[in-house]
Amino acid sequence: MTLISPEMTIASVVDRWPDAARIFARYGLSCASCAISKSETILAGATGHGGGRVNMDELMRDLNTLADTGKLPDNLPAANATAGPGGMKMRGMAEQKGIKHVIAVMSGKGGVGKSLVAGLLAVGLKRRGFTVGILDGDITGPSIPRMFGVREKPAVAADGKFLVPSKSRGGIPIMSMNLLLPD
Repeated sequence: MTLISPEMTIASVVDRWPDAARIFARYGLSCASCAISKSETILAGATGHGGGRVNMDELMRDLNTLADTGKLPDNLPAANATAGPGGMKMRGMAEQKGIKHVIAVMSGKGGVGKSLVAGLLAVGLKRRGFTVGILDGDITGPSIPRMFGVREKPAVAADGKFLVPSKSRGGIPIMSMNLLLPD
């Protein structure tokens, strides 16, 4: 019997079957622990956060097996694995040696304070002794460089293979797309 459908919200499924969060984590959907899960359907989460890589048939089969039998499928993350921060394998830039965590500050709307939040997070973490840096992908305005008093373009490394981020007065490395654009 099918108890869970793709149109159900993620939160409603996890509220009724808490172990479903582990199934969502298995499919790379950390949204089970996110506030968005209260209004986001399983289908929307798999489509949006899964980047088209989620096999909906398998996900729904695993969720309904849990709902029908109370048993989790094999090969799930460990019981103490988190579905939130740190629960997913980082790819790309985050795989570089020395990078332990990446905090993404983003929104689909402009003018909501993303740059301010990113800047305050970086300063707060730096003050607590963490090594931080900011990668600013905004090409529409120099919010981050202006906030940190950075005006110079990133330097090219001696070997010519990469850019060296500019540093703020407080020592926070800043790589801003806006600084790479022509004046």
